[in-house]
Order: sequence, then C-alpha cells, then structure tokens
Amino acid sequence: MVGKAKNISNQRFGRLIALSIDMIKSSYGKIYWNCVCDCGKEKSVLGSSLRRGAIRSCGCLHLETARANGYKPKTHGLSQTRLHKIWEGMIQRCGNAKNHAYMRYGGRGVSVCTEWKMDFVSFFIWAMNNGYSDELSIDRIDVNGNYEPQNCRWSSPKEQSNNMRSNFHITYNDKTHTLTEWSEATGIKRSTLRRRIVELGWSIEKALNMV
Repeated sequence: MVGKAKNISNQRFGRLIALSIDMIKSSYGKIYWNCVCDCGKEKSVLGSSLRRGAIRSCGCLHLETARANGYKPKTHGLSQTRLHKIWEGMIQRCGNAKNHAYMRYGGRGVSVCTEWKMDFVSFFIWAMNNGYSDELSIDRIDVNGNYEPQNCRWSSPKEQSNNMRSNFHITYNDKTHTLTEWSEATGIKRSTLRRRIVELGWSIEKALNMV
C-alpha cells in the first residue's frame, strides 16, 4: 500500500511540510508522513489528515492560542477540539459516579492525576509531545493504573483491543500472543476461540487448529 501513496513530499500543509513517508507507522496500512513544522519540530502525521487540513502544525498553533489566553482552563480556545472532549470524558468516567462507564474506571479506583485534572492545557501539551493524532485514542499502559503521563500513550483501536483487561495471552509452540492476535493469525473469530478455550475447555492446540 505504501507504494501506491500519493506523493506529497515537499508540499506545505499549514505550518507543516511533508518530507517522507513514515515507513514504520505506514506498515500498518494507512500512510503517515514525516513532517517538519515551521517551529522546527518534527511530527508524523496521517496523510489524509494533512490533505483535508485537519492537522496544520505540530501542535504549536494550538499551544500559542492557549498561551495567548494565559493557560486558563475556560479561556484556552480549545473547548471544541477532539482533545478537549477526550479530556472531559477521562475526568467524567473517573470522577462522576453517574457516568455510564464509572464502574469500569473510577469505581475500580482509576483516577486522573492532579496535573491533568486541574489543567486541560497540561494534558494538551503532553498529548502533542507524545504522538497524538486524530486517528488515535488515549490508552493506559497498565489497565489497572491511573491516567497520568507515565502510564498513558496514544494507540490505535487494534492496540487498545490487545491491551484490554478482558484479553488474555495464549502460548502455543513457544509463541505467546493475545487472543486477538491469534484470531488474526489463524483466521478464526476471536469469539469462537474464546468460546472453545473458556467455555468448552478445548486444548490450545485443538482450539487454534480446528477450522
């Protein structure tokens, strides 16, 4: 798929100039471009986001807006952005007992660090410096840990699925993968594999090889 990518090298998109294809990220299917911002910072950005104008800087454009407004949570000019909605959702499911997801987060003791909870801009700066893009969602590395800089990352839906508490690892022929990964490798539905192993008590070998 990388070979079919539209060549946008040396083209400008807002403050960003596309330099070359990010071969690592693009290996997953969608085309990412290594870009350099007018401020000098480099950022890997999804090509479609560049072309439709969804991302126009490394994050410095939004940051300048926030700084111009004195880092005040209610006047940073970012309240309608996707990042602000992610921040609000994170705080709600950890701190609002009426939230539909509270029992899976706050109800289990998961919280948001004080730095982020008290100041959206602190969360914004961390996000922009740690790989945020509109195609990714916030993910806790330790699913039992809190929302804090050292325990969070930006992940694709597939990566989040592999990190779910409900997922588990299976070792077969000296290879260890999650149930989702074994499903992709064998072509057998994840739900089928789970039923065979958990509900029916099949051996790992039988579950993975019975078509």
